[in-house]
Amino acid sequence: MIFLGFFQLPAVQAAKEAWTPPAKCVPADFSKAVGDKAAESRSGCFVSKLRGSNKHVHYHVTFPPGYQPQKNCKSKAESQYPYAIFLHGRGGHVHNEFASNDGESQLAAYASKKGNPSYLVVSPLDYPQSYWKDGPKGSMNTAKKIGQELTAHIESQKCIRKDPCLMGISMGGHGASYLKFRFPEKFKSAYAIAPIFRAKNDLEDFTGVYGGDNYEVENPLDILLKGQAGNKAKIGNSLCKGYRAEISEGDHLISKAEEKTKFRREQIELIQKSCGTCNVAFEKAESGGHDGAYFKPALKRAIEFCGKALSKKEGGEQTGSADNLGCAGSVNSVNSVNPVEIEVPYIGHVHGLVEI
Repeated sequence: MIFLGFFQLPAVQAAKEAWTPPAKCVPADFSKAVGDKAAESRSGCFVSKLRGSNKHVHYHVTFPPGYQPQKNCKSKAESQYPYAIFLHGRGGHVHNEFASNDGESQLAAYASKKGNPSYLVVSPLDYPQSYWKDGPKGSMNTAKKIGQELTAHIESQKCIRKDPCLMGISMGGHGASYLKFRFPEKFKSAYAIAPIFRAKNDLEDFTGVYGGDNYEVENPLDILLKGQAGNKAKIGNSLCKGYRAEISEGDHLISKAEEKTKFRREQIELIQKSCGTCNVAFEKAESGGHDGAYFKPALKRAIEFCGKALSKKEGGEQTGSADNLGCAGSVNSVNSVNPVEIEVPYIGHVHGLVEI
């Protein structure tokens, strides 16, 4: 076992070869086709114009089997390839965490089924402790680098559609939630796996940089309940729409035994109360904890969710009513029920009626 940040990675993950950034910062090659049998990952990089320690933003791109941009790309938006962004957990910057949790094979299996869309998965790296936020006074600018610069960089490539889905594990689940709520016009769908929502002092203890006076501004629950200037969220179009999250009931990082872990659990419960038990699910304890045994089947569900979310024309509405993307988690969810409408107080830019 190797200890990386807040949890121990199983041997199968730790055994993955550590990723070393290339000497030169160059974009990934989006022009090369991929064979019909398996998905393929390539690394890339772009230079950020924002302040922060990571000027070179590295990423992996996983291309689906049969990817042929020169042949398939036409002028119509529906002929372009959609994409998702995968956000790694704490310590996941040292390798391709999407691949180490069987993401490549699961994406290939999903894309090979008739009727399912072929889409790319972009996995940004180099952010071991940011929780995918900007930090006090923009000290890291991680959220902007992902929500603005990375998306612009990927969408500047030929044949890429401009309505990405988000998915993430642990710290990345937190990031997927945060970016979905902060940039709702850009990210209309997100699937958070085992998201960890830390208290202000919990974050300061772990990162040494995050926390400070703007904690509430960058806390996903506070954004959801109070809104945030710049969200431009419209009345009747809830931030919960297109959002799903799941976590194991037996996850030790949300245990009721300690104050800090109990706080994290309460944050998830409050998001669940606002968005509904279809959107946010607790899985039964036997389905795994905060490890690969839980992450891998959950990632399969995230891939299927993003596939459904991306199965539409660019700029079009989600198929069906109430976004018709299915509920979070599996049939083993402790409280998996049908979507309902929940009344929440109108505060700031958040709306009185949550749509789910």
